[in-house]
Amino acid sequence: MNEIETLKSYLDSLGNVPPLPQRNIGFLEITGRSSKEVTISKVYTYFLNLENENPIRQALRKSLMGLIKKKGRKKISLEKFQAKTEVSTAQQTRIDILIKDNENKTAVIIENKINHFLNNDLKTYWEYVSYPDTQKVGVLLTLLPTEIPNDLPPEIRSGYINITHLEWIKEAEELLDRTSLSPAMKLYFDDFCYTLNHLTRSFQMNEKAKFYFENVEKAHPIKEAYDEAYKYIIDQLRTLAQKIGEGWELHGEARTNRSIQNPKKYGKNAFYTFIIYHTIRSNPNITIYLDLQDQGLQMEQELRDLLRENPTFKNLHNPDIRAKSWVHFVLMTYDLNMSLFSAETDNSLADFLHKKIQQDFEPVMNMILEKLNPS
Repeated sequence: MNEIETLKSYLDSLGNVPPLPQRNIGFLEITGRSSKEVTISKVYTYFLNLENENPIRQALRKSLMGLIKKKGRKKISLEKFQAKTEVSTAQQTRIDILIKDNENKTAVIIENKINHFLNNDLKTYWEYVSYPDTQKVGVLLTLLPTEIPNDLPPEIRSGYINITHLEWIKEAEELLDRTSLSPAMKLYFDDFCYTLNHLTRSFQMNEKAKFYFENVEKAHPIKEAYDEAYKYIIDQLRTLAQKIGEGWELHGEARTNRSIQNPKKYGKNAFYTFIIYHTIRSNPNITIYLDLQDQGLQMEQELRDLLRENPTFKNLHNPDIRAKSWVHFVLMTYDLNMSLFSAETDNSLADFLHKKIQQDFEPVMNMILEKLNPS
């Protein structure tokens, strides 16, 4: 029995393996901001600054005061408070979150850490708030339990406590009265909690990592097969670049996508992007974008006007997905039957994709390149 037959026999013996739990994807993940400290601070501040009787504001307030009393043995009154982010000090440093109750002369100074090392001036933050030491507390808000730095003066170090994001959020969830929450506000808060829970777990051993390490001898051959499948996809895209024509090259390192560009002749004005992470899953597919950048992006509307009545252009989808420096101009998604691509059938994924590009994209791409690069 050869290696592939052995692997097939092993997979057959597993039967139907129950899927590992999939996590929720939140709004912050979609926007790529889930691990940005400033963004996380702004979301906390948004909830803290809701109207006074809002259940989320009150749950966050009460849970924070409870944790401060428990960990810092200090009772801080927060009633008519306001939260601000990125508060500038005289030394041009910024406090991540500052919660102040001007009526009671109390304050909570929060240093929010997600991924970075702690190299901020906690002493400056402490001294920025002029209230008596008994009326303020510093919070080092982290994903995992963290020691307050030993190099702080003792009287300031004793004013700081460490609270993890999950400690604060879980305490708030237990105190939260959901009966009067609007559906939208409930969604926002739950989504934020999911994000913080995932961020914390990403620094810990989660179920999928634990499963792999506990079954590494059995799982590793499957992982090797996965790597070979992924390598096949990349090699086929490299072959596709050669089939498209002289000067076209495969670019990129991300596991989710690659682009095929002709940098010497056309720069990044117009090129193809391939979304490949669904090619190595069940029910595989691949999405091809025709992307515009630089001069192409500047002339986007002119190109749309030029192509408006082109039948090939009409068959492509306009995703209206853009960033400051690029736009996904048009796209098409193709289902894949990977079993058709083999040495035995003399078919390849590169051949399949080349035919699709010739049929669905080339007439549009050629008109764009002619417009951008008139002879």
